[in-house]
Amino acid sequence: MGKGWSRFDERGLNEILYAPSAYSAQRKRKEQYVYELLSSTAHRDSDTGKKKTRRHRILVAALIAVVAFSAVTLYFLTRAPGSALQGAGGTAEELAAGKTAQPAQTQTADETATGRKDWCYTILAVGRDASGVNTDTILVGFYDKKEKILNIVSIPRDTLVNVRWNVKKINSVYSQEGVDGLVDELSGLFGYRLDQSAVVNMGAFETLIDEVGGVWLDVPVDMDYDDPSQGLSIHYTAGYQHLTGYDAMCVFRFRQNSDGTGYLRGDLDRIDTQHALLSALASQVISPETLFNLKDITATISKNVDTTLTTSNILWYGGQLLSMDKQNIRFYTMPVCDVTLGNLSYVYPDVDAWVQMLNDSFNPFTEPITKEDLSILYQNDAGTLCMTDGSTPYKNFY
Repeated sequence: MGKGWSRFDERGLNEILYAPSAYSAQRKRKEQYVYELLSSTAHRDSDTGKKKTRRHRILVAALIAVVAFSAVTLYFLTRAPGSALQGAGGTAEELAAGKTAQPAQTQTADETATGRKDWCYTILAVGRDASGVNTDTILVGFYDKKEKILNIVSIPRDTLVNVRWNVKKINSVYSQEGVDGLVDELSGLFGYRLDQSAVVNMGAFETLIDEVGGVWLDVPVDMDYDDPSQGLSIHYTAGYQHLTGYDAMCVFRFRQNSDGTGYLRGDLDRIDTQHALLSALASQVISPETLFNLKDITATISKNVDTTLTTSNILWYGGQLLSMDKQNIRFYTMPVCDVTLGNLSYVYPDVDAWVQMLNDSFNPFTEPITKEDLSILYQNDAGTLCMTDGSTPYKNFY
């Protein structure tokens, strides 16, 4: 087989992802190779008999099948949304349902189609806790295809929200109103409705990490925590080490040790560790080897993640991720202030700093987001609870 096909190196991947003409040339070389193999096989068949002929034909058929599968996979990875995949991409079932590989974009009530930036997408990713009731992790991603930038912001689980029940933390919304209710609540925080959502079972998170070979991480603190009710047994010494899927899941979920020690800043330090782990995972994913695991990864997501994304959407995002530079994947934490209300500790957005972050890194529209576009519950300088949109907040705290 020709040079460059003995292994799928990074140069070869980039040629295929970025240069359709190079891909076509390499495909022609493969086709020529198959043709020569067929010709050679036919010549040897005349000398070695029918048994050997059959064996060679099986080999050639297998090679053709591999080439065909690779071509189909690369088709989904390299076709840009809004072009051929707009109405011509996706599985037969998805096409029948009117779905394509292009992720959907939403509009806010006061935005027209012309107000939306081209090729910008937003998605909510939620990690459920072991009970499946509350959300353990809330992440919002903003992907700009033109700039090849993926920004991800964590929303602290203790964020104050204006809800009718007594415990007014954002991680309680999922248990009360499901993912749609959580998307509604986040619309108030972001000033627009997020395009897509994905609710991730932590078991799926574990499997996905195993499928990319685990991750290397500098664990920031000693971790010593047991919770039989959640099946957690977290025991790790601080330092740089290789983590399996189960290890990564434990480190990702760790909040404090059994004796109450651990992170100095509580949930904010926990978020920093999650970002470091996700960044390490991104480094594993952005590699040529991931292409060969893409089928298994997509199957795991489809089976274990409750998402509005189609299989073709997932493949498209996977292809985009494979073509990105790691430094263009950026992690943020919503800027917050601490407050104690009732008997519980909360955080609320530092409104001015949050509006600045939204406009710098998470605004899919051409016009800037303002404080008045948001519906955020916060405490003013006088210690009074207020809403940025002027509405009256609930005050029935536990």
